[in-house]
Amino acid sequence: MKFLKYLFLGLLSFSFLNCSDNEKDDAENIGETRYLFFENEILTIERKEGISVKTTIRYTGKVLDTDLSVNYKITYPNQNAAIEGDDFELPANSGVINIPAGQSSVSVELIASVFTNTEARDSNRSIYFDLEPINGFTLGKPDDNSGVNTQVIIGLDIDPISSDPNDEIGDKKLSITKNGNAFKIPYYANVTSIDEPNTKITRVVIAQHGQDRNADIYYDRMLAAAQMESTQLDTLLIIAPQFLIENDIASYNLDNEHLYWSEGGWKIGFLSRNEEQNPRLERISSFTMMDSLIARLTRNYTNLKTIVLSGHSAGGQYTNRYAATTPMYDQLESQGIRIHFIVNNPSSYLYLDDKRRVSGTSTYEVPTTSCTQYNEYKYGLEDLPSYLREIGVSKITEQFSKRTVTYLVGARDNNPNSSSLDTSCEAMLQGNHRLERGIFYYDYLKDFYGTVIENTQTMETVPDVGHNSEGMFQSELGRLYAFRK
Repeated sequence: MKFLKYLFLGLLSFSFLNCSDNEKDDAENIGETRYLFFENEILTIERKEGISVKTTIRYTGKVLDTDLSVNYKITYPNQNAAIEGDDFELPANSGVINIPAGQSSVSVELIASVFTNTEARDSNRSIYFDLEPINGFTLGKPDDNSGVNTQVIIGLDIDPISSDPNDEIGDKKLSITKNGNAFKIPYYANVTSIDEPNTKITRVVIAQHGQDRNADIYYDRMLAAAQMESTQLDTLLIIAPQFLIENDIASYNLDNEHLYWSEGGWKIGFLSRNEEQNPRLERISSFTMMDSLIARLTRNYTNLKTIVLSGHSAGGQYTNRYAATTPMYDQLESQGIRIHFIVNNPSSYLYLDDKRRVSGTSTYEVPTTSCTQYNEYKYGLEDLPSYLREIGVSKITEQFSKRTVTYLVGARDNNPNSSSLDTSCEAMLQGNHRLERGIFYYDYLKDFYGTVIENTQTMETVPDVGHNSEGMFQSELGRLYAFRK
């Protein structure tokens, strides 16, 4: 009996220690009810020959380890109904959606091709795609029951932004060419285009969004912070680049030049994705895109003196790892341009060796742990992705101490039960919550490099602010380091 007792306890302990290293920055707490829905209620498209129509179907709750087959039916309105064969063509597998095991969503092609149909050029025509009931799921989104069906409106010369009524995708594009193929990512900025030369700009502040990829909100919040400073906006560029995921491509009907990443991949410099339903001819690191953006700024703004990259939450994770690795720092320095990184409230940090804080002490040692992957990237420098491999571990550790980095942590960002906190075993070895992890990391840097690190990097606690980008950007410290340093 004693043997069985210890066996049970051992298995129980293992189940707690066997944490996933997946990103958990916006984990949902949805209760026991499982919901199934289309992401888009309405998709309005132009009547252009050959256009296909896609959306995303998603379910909430625990991800299934088996495929989920979902059926939908096609219905038509009483007036202005689209006509199959005249207005559109359905895909071969119409009516059935398969969500693969291990995924909670999938992009689905509703219409294979739209036809010009000159007889209908003066009116919109519609078609509905209705989800059919499925055991164990409630149809519709958890908050408002929308998404039970999707209405596709085929119009004439409709502004493409109609698929983005809230302007959630940047209307400006940063383009990049690789092997003769053109790609782009969206961005927001207080200029018409960063490709237009401007001799007035002397400072650039880049606001890097978090897990929700809401670059529009980050742009607005950083711009408001600049206005609080009474900064001369004609000499200041505020820009917020946007890293998309595959769901965004379908949800906003974006063309095949738009790059997209996995939900966790863009944060840490992984290559963009090339999936069957959204193929891309090349894959590009999210860090390479930032390199390209910075190179573009230095080329077109000939009087540029300072670049600030400030990221919050998942954007802070991005900034921390980009600061340690990018080769652009030395190039900018040679041009007399200073770059300053501000890391706000990330859920984890990049450690430079295999030591971690010893619980209850201020020392750093190699931990005794069953979390065997704790030092793999993104948490450490083992098993690096291609962008970092090209630089190498020794170069990364040598150059990082020379880079100007400020770590800002909210004094109230100390909730160990935050739904967006990374609670993997790898992250928990860095501290119990974001505030503690920030303090431990800066102490670690002093342990790793010695006090010389204080010449280039510093950490500050922002009073009365929790996990909130607006509070961090617009705080006295946030504005000090973004606009006055």
